[in-house]
Amino acid sequence: LYRTPLGFEIRTIGSNRNAARFAGMPVKRTIIIAMLLSGGSAGLGGAVEIAGLTGRLFAHISPGYGFDGIAVSLIVNNNPLGTIFSGLLFGGLRAGSEIMQISAGIPSVLIQIIQGMTIAFVIAFGVYNILQTQQQKI
Repeated sequence: LYRTPLGFEIRTIGSNRNAARFAGMPVKRTIIIAMLLSGGSAGLGGAVEIAGLTGRLFAHISPGYGFDGIAVSLIVNNNPLGTIFSGLLFGGLRAGSEIMQISAGIPSVLIQIIQGMTIAFVIAFGVYNILQTQQQKI
């Protein structure tokens, strides 16, 4: 996303479709390419999951990892490098919740509350920064 022309086009179109169109970027083609890349990587991930240890697909394959992925990406404002650290945080919380429930008797739902509060604080901090920036312009 940061070192190729296609990545630049995807980021530009994601930021402002009209500006990208006026700059001469092929908006529809780039959107289709981005969808194909994301769908292909998701399909590849599913194929790796199926070809793994079990060799079959279960009805409850994911206990909410998709929603955690959205939160992980939201916290770092879709920064690819930041998602690694945010993912480690959320993964550690999820893994620690089961151990915490077994050893200390604390409900594992507490981790979901902590994750929700983390997201709320990040959003509040972002809104605060936006308001401060707008106030400084005035």
